[in-house]
Amino acid sequence: MAERTKLESYVVFSFVNTIVYCIPAHWMWSPVGWLHQLGATDVAGASTVHLVGGTTGLVATLMLGPRSTRFTDETGEKHVEIRKMSSPTNAIFGMFMLWWGWLGFNCGSTYGITDTKWILAARSATATITASIAGGITGISLSYILKKRKFDVVFLINGVLGSLVAITAMCALARPWQGIIIGAVGALIACLGGPLCEKLKIDDPVGVVPVHGMASIWSLIAVGIFGEYDELSGTFIKHNGLIAGGKDGFFLLGVQLLAATCIIAWTAITAFITLKILDITIGLRVPLHEEILGADLVEHSLNGTYDKTTSEWRDREGHLIMIVKQYENESSLELLNRINAQAAGCTQCERFGSTIRRRTAFGFSRSDDTVSHASVASDAMPQFMDTDKEIEDEEGITSPETDSLSNNNRKKRRSHQNQRNLFRKLSRTFSNGSTRRSGTYSLDSSPVRLPNGALNMVQVQL
Repeated sequence: MAERTKLESYVVFSFVNTIVYCIPAHWMWSPVGWLHQLGATDVAGASTVHLVGGTTGLVATLMLGPRSTRFTDETGEKHVEIRKMSSPTNAIFGMFMLWWGWLGFNCGSTYGITDTKWILAARSATATITASIAGGITGISLSYILKKRKFDVVFLINGVLGSLVAITAMCALARPWQGIIIGAVGALIACLGGPLCEKLKIDDPVGVVPVHGMASIWSLIAVGIFGEYDELSGTFIKHNGLIAGGKDGFFLLGVQLLAATCIIAWTAITAFITLKILDITIGLRVPLHEEILGADLVEHSLNGTYDKTTSEWRDREGHLIMIVKQYENESSLELLNRINAQAAGCTQCERFGSTIRRRTAFGFSRSDDTVSHASVASDAMPQFMDTDKEIEDEEGITSPETDSLSNNNRKKRRSHQNQRNLFRKLSRTFSNGSTRRSGTYSLDSSPVRLPNGALNMVQVQL
């Protein structure tokens, strides 16, 4: 659902989706639940949490359809657009947060540490760690093989998370060697499930279907294969699996498969009904131009603002960049190119200043060598502006008499200084690829124009 769903629909569906989760949880964990009475086992929520979430994500993805230009271009021809991860550092940081949290709810699913429960909690911690380590190694190794000796961040993240999902169903009763096998297979499923979804044209930006959906099915099956009777509490696993029980183990495997099938069916039907109602009432998918602009801007006003009523797109300083509704009838490719061009011009303008903006991450910093900081052309400055010396004197930098200035004069001179800084920005020489161009600013219509007269950054309403 990412990158194309309305925020309002997210909020409402997250609230209503509680009902979808509650029913399978009752089936699996309540003493009177029919799956629990049959002997189905899920210690920490592989079925009731991850399988429900993965199935819901699949239904929503199929209803929404892929993102624009993801699999086909404007002519309808096959075209797979490779979209880069916006922040690999943040993605890995999020993976470690989930990894740490997984220890909490896997161990906490034993409901205490009294009597023999502390042994189950310790086993949960051991199985979770061994499975995740095996999943991370499997993900890295798979990337090294399939990506021609490259270590893909996506493979690492999906490998670790897929292994954690896989061990969830029997974390409290899995032996260390079983955790390694279950985690490695779960990582294989999660890493290979992504390309499979892409071949099936299922646009899943965050990998919810392979990581949560496919890996959780394997988690339930793994209980039927490796499960052993719970001698400590007698509540988690009541039957032996295939390895420990031989032919009798087919009963536990069959119960686990039945649980997976019923939960998938329930979730798919209820999620479709809920999403369909939302689609009819408030709508699920954002308009094309909002999808291209991105939720960071449209929903959260990061690096600018966007007014949904007037379709005005402004930069962080409030300057008009584009009125998008003027071009909403264009094709998706034309609109995408237009918005990308405007965004590139706006980004270049914002990067002008007295110092080069630096990007930092965990103490490491680097400067942007592509920005050219040229001197301000004196003829581009408006004639009514004061000189630097006058402004400094008026602001009290070199002249102590400014302390007696009235507030009105201070505001007026501050306004002049802000205007001067704006003109400095707009009159600087900026680079576009290998070609340098000078922008000019007009007081009449307030657009920025290139030497050939074309609008570059600011669009005015016609």
